[in-house]
Amino acid sequence: MSSPDYDIKVSPATIKTSLNQSQIKCYQTPIKPVLDKFTREERYQFALKYLKKLREWWRNVCFSDEAYFNIGEYCYHSTVWRHKGEKYLPGNVKLIEKHPKSFMAWG
Repeated sequence: MSSPDYDIKVSPATIKTSLNQSQIKCYQTPIKPVLDKFTREERYQFALKYLKKLREWWRNVCFSDEAYFNIGEYCYHSTVWRHKGEKYLPGNVKLIEKHPKSFMAWG
């Protein structure tokens, strides 16, 4: 490897050592859907609606899970070099399309 500005040759091992000393590691980017202002407000109001419900009320609630299965070549995986604790800084998050072609299963 060489730097085009200074014509300095640096080995991959030197770069790896420098990154390790700086405690910078390669992580998979977290995935975060793009939410517009309206959707954020809608979710906030939903949470407020159920915030003060009593324990007895929650006993009648059945929780379920859901999973998306994307169709096609929609790739979520990418990596970023960052310090520990910087997971959700804007440059370290991959924003995705909220509704790619997919189907959902509930259980």
